Amino acid sequence: MTASKLLWSPSEDRSDVLATVYHAHRVAVDDWIPFERYVSKPTSRNEFNIEGPESMIRAHAKALRRDGKQPRIVLRAATRKPSGPRVLYFGESFVVADAFTMFR
Repeated sequence: MTASKLLWSPSEDRSDVLATVYHAHRVAVDDWIPFERYVSKPTSRNEFNIEGPESMIRAHAKALRRDGKQPRIVLRAATRKPSGPRVLYFGESFVVADAFTMFR
């Protein structure tokens, strides 16, 4: 889990950016993960606080780039241990479980 900020140009329409990020979220995880769980209200004219898997945050930024925007993401390591179900990504596929264990 990564705590991050997604930044974009102040000249871009905030509601358009939010709509693009919302659509990217729905494409990435459908209704498995509520949008509101990871994306907060904008904290400034050109910034969202996002907390979630790096792959999801990158999907949001990729969608903004496709729309001609120039997002910037700032990734930071999580400071708390995640609770609840976890998602293991395999490209476009994923598995949701309470825990994953690896044996060698």
